[in-house]
Amino acid sequence: MKIQALIVGGGQAGLAMSYVLKREGVDHLVLERGEIANSWITQRWNSFSLVTQNWQNQLPGFPYCGIKPEGFLRNSEVIAYLRDYQKTYQLPVRVNSEVLWLSKFGHAYQVTTQQETFFSEMVVIATGNLNRPRIPISSKEIAPEIYQIHSSSYKSPNEIPEGAVLVVGGGQSGYQIAYELLKNGRKVFMSFGRTTWIPRNYRGKDISVWLTLMGVIDTPINRIQTKFMLNSASSPIISTEHDCLRNLVKMGLTPLGRLTDASMENLSFADSLEKSFQESDFHLFQTLKLVDQYITRNGILDSPIEQVSTMLDRRLNLPRIKKINLLESNISSIIWATGFQNDFQFVKLPGFDSSIALDCNKVSSIFPGIYFLGMHGVCTIKSGSLYGVGSDAESIYKRMINEMQSYSGIQ
Repeated sequence: MKIQALIVGGGQAGLAMSYVLKREGVDHLVLERGEIANSWITQRWNSFSLVTQNWQNQLPGFPYCGIKPEGFLRNSEVIAYLRDYQKTYQLPVRVNSEVLWLSKFGHAYQVTTQQETFFSEMVVIATGNLNRPRIPISSKEIAPEIYQIHSSSYKSPNEIPEGAVLVVGGGQSGYQIAYELLKNGRKVFMSFGRTTWIPRNYRGKDISVWLTLMGVIDTPINRIQTKFMLNSASSPIISTEHDCLRNLVKMGLTPLGRLTDASMENLSFADSLEKSFQESDFHLFQTLKLVDQYITRNGILDSPIEQVSTMLDRRLNLPRIKKINLLESNISSIIWATGFQNDFQFVKLPGFDSSIALDCNKVSSIFPGIYFLGMHGVCTIKSGSLYGVGSDAESIYKRMINEMQSYSGIQ
């Protein structure tokens, strides 16, 4: 089947791109391996909640119109939002059509699914760069009687075997899961290396509002470090709890440094907790200092003063545990909240590797007609999110116009 454009992936990125192409009259089709919003259905836990406010859910042509613009969508609500988007605009999505093979075919590209083969001069790969669970190889060295899952497979505390739980990873997922387990009376250990956090609210506004007003989330990633002096490689925990990591310790969490080695039931950890908390505190002060400077520079007089130092409880004594025996500690389960990596195994283009997908200019020069969308944190901080994927889709369409060839040219 010949078609002008193909989109691989039916999540927020693929749907946003489909909306733009349909609006512009481009004949296209979205190929989704499962259901619409498949990753939201299969890779999120039951109580999962977005950390961006509802007003930031702005797929093109479909802004949030509910009664809680400052609220936060639960996972089921995100799924409903994406499904409603597709139905409202009748976007052409073919579900249960996993792409197995993408290769060059003359001046066009051949895209093969289990059911059909397509030929197109333009292919938008909208699967994102965070779609395959990343689990450290050390997991294979752990005793087989220890229950292990990735955070993408976690659903609720009730599905975790009795006993203590070790959460590995100190990002947003690790924090939310550890918090839920503690609230449900579970004994929780948490291992993490570098981690950062920022408060949900500061000086009268949600932190996302300040970051938007300051232009942080619209700044190209390669300029974040120099323009705002922020670490663009670090994705901070956003929490309503001040000093959220220390708060988990107060709730009963046993913090551990970075996991360095595993051998059956014996695990080793770096003596890195104190440094991790110091770096986290520095990032907090640096971020909020920028907010303070913005408020002063713009003469925002109705913003209440807050002392950042009061957000931190440095009286807390942190343990220095370097080794743990899982059985002696009654740890029956490990949840790997260690993030995701890209999965472009279906791309069979000569000379392609995943690093090329991170550079749109390089992609265009080597593979005209191939575009990547939904890549978190590639263009700007908001790239890939419900807030930012629409503007990225518009940018891709502009590049398409410059490269577009006649549909009739497909041989």
